[in-house]
Amino acid sequence: MPNSLLVRVTDERTVEAEATWGQRAIWSCIQFMGEHDPYFNAGRVLPVPQRCGLTDVADALGELLRRHETLRTVFEFADSTLRQTVQGSGELPVVVEPLSTAGHASADAAAWTRMYQLAGLVLPVHEWPVRIAVLTEADRPRFVAVVFSHLAVDHTGAELVMADLAELLAGRRPPLPERQPVDQAAYERSEAGHATSETALRHWARTLRNIPASIFDYRTHDIGSPRFRRTIMYSEAVTAAAAAAAVRLRVTSSAVLLAAQALVLGRYTGHDIVPVQLICANRDAERERLVATVAGDGIVRVDLAEDSFARIVRRTFLAGVGAYRFGYYDPEAAWRMRAAEHLARGAVLGIGVYFNDVRDGVASAVPTDPADERTIRRLAAGTRIEPAGGWDLMDARVFLTVATAGAATRLSMLCDTAYVPTEDVVALLHGIERVVIAAATDDPTAELTSEAIGVPSVVRGPDWVRGPDGWVDLAGTRALWRDLLPDATVGGVFLAEDPAPTGSGLVGYLAGPPDGDLHDLHEAFVAALGERTDVRAPSRYVRCAHGPDDPDDRLAWEKCPVLAEGTGRRADGPTDRLSVDPAVRRAAWVAADDGR
Repeated sequence: MPNSLLVRVTDERTVEAEATWGQRAIWSCIQFMGEHDPYFNAGRVLPVPQRCGLTDVADALGELLRRHETLRTVFEFADSTLRQTVQGSGELPVVVEPLSTAGHASADAAAWTRMYQLAGLVLPVHEWPVRIAVLTEADRPRFVAVVFSHLAVDHTGAELVMADLAELLAGRRPPLPERQPVDQAAYERSEAGHATSETALRHWARTLRNIPASIFDYRTHDIGSPRFRRTIMYSEAVTAAAAAAAVRLRVTSSAVLLAAQALVLGRYTGHDIVPVQLICANRDAERERLVATVAGDGIVRVDLAEDSFARIVRRTFLAGVGAYRFGYYDPEAAWRMRAAEHLARGAVLGIGVYFNDVRDGVASAVPTDPADERTIRRLAAGTRIEPAGGWDLMDARVFLTVATAGAATRLSMLCDTAYVPTEDVVALLHGIERVVIAAATDDPTAELTSEAIGVPSVVRGPDWVRGPDGWVDLAGTRALWRDLLPDATVGGVFLAEDPAPTGSGLVGYLAGPPDGDLHDLHEAFVAALGERTDVRAPSRYVRCAHGPDDPDDRLAWEKCPVLAEGTGRRADGPTDRLSVDPAVRRAAWVAADDGR
């Protein structure tokens, strides 16, 4: 049996277009991680029917590549634009090798191990975004392992490809795709596509105006290497309890878990409003069977105001429905909108919390006879938690992925240890489990304190104050303010006695030789924030004729003659230094880490 084969495609259409919104969004995430980091690769394993020989597998793979243009697409980034080219002819080398089952419980487990090895390879953007291996036993194909670049497919897209491959291997011909990624790109450039994006971004803008700039507004912790670490909980109790709570509260189990995550993080960080970015499948009727990457970020505002968990869950469910409706949009327009909000806030707009439910058929997990409390608590005794690797760079503070692992729910929590130390991650996961278990049979109210759910609370120092937009390290803010001021200029920063309901609530005073207007000072302050979430720019600036003897004496500043005052915000301020595009921010992260 040969150790490789070439799968050829000829005489299909060759077409070039701008990349789709989904491709551009994931491209920036890939650039953030580094183009040679395989983190975003995704893989699948498919058993080969007994009837198939190697020629049958090769024929099925050829048909698969012909019907799905995304598997023959290469990318080029030039002139600040990502473009895609579908190649109408070409060939893909496919590895053919014996399946090594040594050290594995089953042939299936061995095949998945080999797939993960393939997934660790870099998929260059100028090559077809797929790698395939045919794994054999007794000289016949037993499994096909497929690895995709995330530029080619998202989770649903990969499932659609593998479903087609299964049909082809069975000798059937599934329907041809009605839409390809280049067709989706054309829609996105149309008036209808523009309207879709604008509607989604209006939802984002409304939500951004009503959330804290960041819930991680406290001093960072000492970090080790790797900085970003993943911990996984396997819990059958969560499976049973989330399903039972969903039935009782008439929501989805996903909404129960999302609300529990937000509650635990709110208690941990000391916030009653917790924003969460949802990974949205974006599979409406037109994109339902599109083999491409169309998943995107939605945003939900979880309100934890003193209330019962039942009401929190129902609010979260309704907010989540809206978020999932508005998860598809032009990523560059979204980054510009967020950068403008960043400048207006005078604070790092770092949501940083993600929720991604990748379970298939979540509704099918709802039991017809929900487990009782005794059964759920018995299941909780079997919960296990284990570390699962780490990375030096990641664009998230807390990323929770919900998946299925047999009868258990797999909660994978990736945390930035600068903000969530490793020892706290286990407490957060157990806290989510406790909340969900309590909600299965009761409506917890008094149990919503951090002590009751076993979650520690972040401790802030005596120099911290709480403004309308969150917590601020007043001493740190003053130090940054004075570093920015020209020589012979004194300054002070204070929390206003009666701050406006939005913004930091801070007032920045300065006195000295005129050097730039208040707009310039504000923009310099915001640019100097970098990734810091412990400091905020003032909501109002006051330039005085002279400063007091003690620059930390607020009452003395208020007696100084005022030359000019204002918010420092322009009607249309520059945002070029404030990009939230992950690809642009990578250099800032690396530089910040090097300077620690």
